[in-house]
Amino acid sequence: MALACSVLRLWPLSDPAGQAPAPRAPRCLLQELLMTRVLSSVVPSSLAVILLGCNVSGSGGDTQGGSTGGDPPLSVCQYGFVAVNPGGKSMGQSCTADAECEFDVCLMPGDPGNPGTSEAVNTQFGFCTRGCDCNNDTDSRLTDEEKVNFVCYNGPLGSEGKLKFVLPRCATVDDCASFDSGYSSCALPRGSGVFKTCLAL
Repeated sequence: MALACSVLRLWPLSDPAGQAPAPRAPRCLLQELLMTRVLSSVVPSSLAVILLGCNVSGSGGDTQGGSTGGDPPLSVCQYGFVAVNPGGKSMGQSCTADAECEFDVCLMPGDPGNPGTSEAVNTQFGFCTRGCDCNNDTDSRLTDEEKVNFVCYNGPLGSEGKLKFVLPRCATVDDCASFDSGYSSCALPRGSGVFKTCLAL
């Protein structure tokens, strides 16, 4: 178990010369008790102890409001993940504008996460996708059913997982034809390294 003190100040009310010194660094009361070992000697007359809050965490996690257990924190979404265009094109299909796609995201060559460099996943055409594993929202995650056909791509090297979006999954390039005929290969995208996806380079 981890003990964290949100506010604890321990300082002398006065020094031998009668002047008030600067406050010492915050400390947890338990640390003071362990250091002195004897309760009666912890708070001499020249000290004041103010304890405004201690909390106990079984995970030893973040005390600044971050995620403390289970999955790591999800990244901020660069792209939306809510289906705002029912009946629009499915993920992986070619597109020229966001409005064509079910999730209102048409990722074009040169867009964030798909730069016109060796880090690109598609330099030939825009394709419908959505954000994933982001905004600390579990709804952004792919369902087990979606994971059969799609991969949440972590983004190109150097993006630190801040540009996550969905790519169509494949075993061979022939599988990609079910998404769009424009895909030219089935390979591991940079930054993923787990499942092969449809690429157009």
